[in-house]
Parts: sequence; structure tokens; C-alpha cells
Amino acid sequence: MSDSRHTCSACPPISTDSAPTCAFRGIWSALTAGLAGFPDIEVTARFSLRRDGWYNVSLAGSTVSSQYFQDSDLPVGALGSANFIPAKVPAYTVLDLTADWQVSRNIRLLGGITNLTDRKYYNRVFQNGIEPAQRRKIYAGVALGV
Repeated sequence: MSDSRHTCSACPPISTDSAPTCAFRGIWSALTAGLAGFPDIEVTARFSLRRDGWYNVSLAGSTVSSQYFQDSDLPVGALGSANFIPAKVPAYTVLDLTADWQVSRNIRLLGGITNLTDRKYYNRVFQNGIEPAQRRKIYAGVALGV
């Protein structure tokens, strides 16, 4: 039996006696559990206030559990050196704020703030290290329609 609320485009929907779930995500989580570069927990949520054709304000949050960046679970480099990479990448939570306002039929103002709390964190894990995420970024623009 299929569940019409299922939105994952990566696999066909499945349903159980509990909440609908995605077979692909369940298999992926089982395969990556405990592997370097894959956090055990990753949760994203978005709250929006909008009026279609007028405005949209959204606050999105993402939290990721700590993870090891390599299979040996050992750090790289000497402690205190410029090339030191800790074995475990710390957990983090970030918030993003976005908004847009339809000024007229053909003009829309938009803007936002990524990493609203200016959190210093690592968001990419590679085989040979980790990459720091961007700090707070503020952007604005105008979209012109025809």
C-alpha cells in the first residue's frame, strides 16, 4: 500500500503501521551508520510565514551530530600545528533566515542571512580532511519578471 504524503523522489513510497518512511533513506542510514564522514543524526526543519503572491519569511534550522572524518578515528598532524585535523568533527546547529516580498507584478525583493548565529563549524568531510563552513553571510537582491 502506498502513502500519498510521501515526497522522496529517490525511491517508491512505502508505508507501515507507523508514519510513512522512505526505503532509500532507511537503507542509506543503515549502510552509513558508524562510517567516517556520515553523521548518525541529521535533522532539518523549516518554518515559514507566507501569503502567496505577497511575501514569504522562512527560518530554517539544521543540526548534525558529531562524526569522524576518517575510518581510523585518529587525528592527523601534530596537536597545535597549522595542519592539525581532529579525529572527530564536532556537532553543529545552524539557522538561516530568508524573505521575499512581491512589490509589484514584475518586481520581487529578496534577501536573507545564512548562518544567522555566525557559528564556526565544519560542514564538509573529505577523505583527506575537513572544510570549514562559511560564516554569516547576508545577501539581498531584486528579481525582475516579464
